[in-house]
Amino acid sequence: MSTDLSVAQTILAQLGGREFQMMTGAKDLVGDDKSLAMRLPRNSTKANKLRITRNGNDCYDLEFFRIRKFEATAIKSIENVYAEDLRKIFTQETGYDTHLPRIVGVNA
Repeated sequence: MSTDLSVAQTILAQLGGREFQMMTGAKDLVGDDKSLAMRLPRNSTKANKLRITRNGNDCYDLEFFRIRKFEATAIKSIENVYAEDLRKIFTQETGYDTHLPRIVGVNA
């Protein structure tokens, strides 16, 4: 039995893919047919888990949790986030940038 991971892969791509993981320290990514969950490093929300779920409105719901000693505590829930706002909301809530700044006009 296999799970369709296309939604989880799309969410990760919209967040920035591998660059997102390197910049934020997010790890232990787990996906299913509707969502992507990850472990977060220490951040301003005090959450150590995040689940991003695609809802019926073609938007995303973000749920920040604190899991400690097998107990989950909901920290914050944000509903109906557009794909283009995922990075901005993540940065607002955690304090982590999701990508390196782009320098325009510099020849590399």
